[in-house]
Amino acid sequence: MNRLTQSTALLVLLTTLALAGCSNAGKSADSAMQSEAVARSSGGGFTGSDEASESGGEARIDGRKLKRNAWLTVEVDNEDDIPKTIEKARQLAQNANGYIQSASTHSVTMMVPTERAENFLDELAALGEVTDKHVSVVDVTSQYVDLEIRIDNLEKTRQRLQQLLAQSAKVQDVLEVEKELSRVTIELERLKGQMRTMKRETTYASIRLNVEEEVTPGPLGWVFYGGYKAVKWLFVWD
Repeated sequence: MNRLTQSTALLVLLTTLALAGCSNAGKSADSAMQSEAVARSSGGGFTGSDEASESGGEARIDGRKLKRNAWLTVEVDNEDDIPKTIEKARQLAQNANGYIQSASTHSVTMMVPTERAENFLDELAALGEVTDKHVSVVDVTSQYVDLEIRIDNLEKTRQRLQQLLAQSAKVQDVLEVEKELSRVTIELERLKGQMRTMKRETTYASIRLNVEEEVTPGPLGWVFYGGYKAVKWLFVWD
């Protein structure tokens, strides 16, 4: 085995190990993302929304990468007000330099810059009577940094493979290097796609608004409601 073939075999082995490491690191990062919650609240606002960085608007607290999500349900007077409220929410999102991610008859999911998310939530709450609200802020810093390192390592590996390909003369060497180069390129593009998604998720807050018609209890409904208030009074005094 000549020197070039030995180098090719060694680089192929190192590339395989690097790709395996990327796969394992990805699983670890996913677990870390699920466990690293900065703040969760059922009724409050975003924690540290004003800490968005000036460079790109990515949500940070002390340099950390944060992903923000919110779910809000409001009641309106009648069925006809539902599409009007959805349209008002769309307009508010546009005014906040956001965009619509998805929409249906009774709900709309909007992506709003993190630095404007807190005020945007207040504006949505003013569209009707808030009956349910949930806000979450998740720290994805470790996943973000891990992804940066993996991308950098694969970029360097691809560059070495390209250099080796230019030096290869034997058909076998060329085929082996091209095969590994293809594998590295596919994995690199996959990770870059994940990075683009993560940057978007830490630059924009995802906010879902559900709009429902206010329900007025009938005679029996008021009876049960009165019973509930009476039982509550026995245990809790305001």
